Amino acid sequence: MMTHLKSASLTLKSSVLLALLMLCQMQLQAQKKELYIDSLVNIDSTTKVISLSLKGRNLTNIISMQGSVVWDTAVLSYNTISYGSSNINIAKGDMNLNQTAKGAVSFAWFDANLEAQSVADGSTFFTITFNVKKFVSGAKTTIALSNSPTTILLGVPGTTDPVVNATDTTYTNGLVSFLPTVLPLQLTQFKGRIISNDCELQWATASELNVAYFEVQKSKSAASAFTTIATVKASGYAAGKSYTYTDARVGNNSVNYYRLKFVDVAGAVSYSNIIASNAVASPRIIVSPNPARNIVKIQSDNLTEVNIFDLQGKLQMNKKLSGADAQTTLNIAGFARGTYLIQTLSKEGKAQVQRFVID
Repeated sequence: MMTHLKSASLTLKSSVLLALLMLCQMQLQAQKKELYIDSLVNIDSTTKVISLSLKGRNLTNIISMQGSVVWDTAVLSYNTISYGSSNINIAKGDMNLNQTAKGAVSFAWFDANLEAQSVADGSTFFTITFNVKKFVSGAKTTIALSNSPTTILLGVPGTTDPVVNATDTTYTNGLVSFLPTVLPLQLTQFKGRIISNDCELQWATASELNVAYFEVQKSKSAASAFTTIATVKASGYAAGKSYTYTDARVGNNSVNYYRLKFVDVAGAVSYSNIIASNAVASPRIIVSPNPARNIVKIQSDNLTEVNIFDLQGKLQMNKKLSGADAQTTLNIAGFARGTYLIQTLSKEGKAQVQRFVID
């Protein structure tokens, strides 16, 4: 009878112990464990060095931990590493730093005593310091964290039996976000006008310190993609400058949209407002007779001004018009013989130039 009671008691104790172990394992697996990399926001263009740490949450009863940290080498370069201090004491011997030039480090920590270590939330395991190679205005770069080459191993308190936990650990990437750059540029004017079949773009700056160049961009629709059609070097003057670019042969009866892209010496960019240029067909101008003597007649509608220049560009005559007359007669009796240029301006601000001869 006593033998049966002892056997039943041992069986009960074993069942209780097994149930406790199973409950402990279930509790361990129910906790959401996390390894994460710090994130940094609002990094400005003056920042040359940043530091990001590997930390953890809900890390209890850990006997092994491995992972990899990967970054974009075009944006960040490895500088150095320092180590935290906790029960999970990742040290230099636990790190593989042979791939830092390729943008990667890996770590592998193991508790040789299988004592199932726990650490406080937010504990730092190591901190990597990076050099900021490239400032990416208004963008973000990711510092990726993964469980490569294996997952976290959990231990059961009071035993040396590891339990592989492959499903409940979260690996959270770090992000570095860069502030948009405000260029030291003051754009005071940006406009376009049609001259014959060309579109002349004009812009002026009050200051353009550290601006490297302008890109003239064009689109058939303000909502569609813009294409760079020209690059104009900036003067870099603190006092600013005026610029002109002519988009040749834009065609008649078409609307084109333009904007300027400003690029500074560090590669940061910003954009101007968008302007529209409506290339309406220019009215036909008839100059007669040609060659002329004493008088010359100009036939066209909507003219508001006529100028006559010699071939050296010197103004010989200026006449304001009402814009209502279909024909204008100019007295050229006092002009010397030779070749001249007649410039007409319409109500829409369009200019045309024709050559004529006085004999």
